[in-house]
Amino acid sequence: MKKVLATIILVSTFAFAQSAKVQQKPQSPALKGVFPGTQHQVVLSWTASTTSGVTYNVWRGTTTGTETKYQSGISGVTYTDTAVNSGSVYYYYVTAQLGTTESSGSNEVNATIPTNPAPPTGLSATSQ
Repeated sequence: MKKVLATIILVSTFAFAQSAKVQQKPQSPALKGVFPGTQHQVVLSWTASTTSGVTYNVWRGTTTGTETKYQSGISGVTYTDTAVNSGSVYYYYVTAQLGTTESSGSNEVNATIPTNPAPPTGLSATSQ
């Protein structure tokens, strides 16, 4: 009876050690910044996590510190946000995800979306 109990404890300890290894928290990415895109887009770029096998999550909000998870499962180190409105300010940060474990957030950056210029007035056309 004692021999069987020792084997079960050993197997359980090994399984726990393997599980803890898989669940290590990935290194946080560093958000390089936001770059103006075309037609009201925001392009985010960040440095890759040194943890292999990660995907990235983009968090977005309209005021600093209020970001919610906006996109997840991104495999590269850039993301283009096309769902932005003229005259709005957006705040972003990025996390790395490895399995069910997520890193802490990167630095926060923001982007102000320009307003559309008013159409020109006082134009006339003449035929030639």
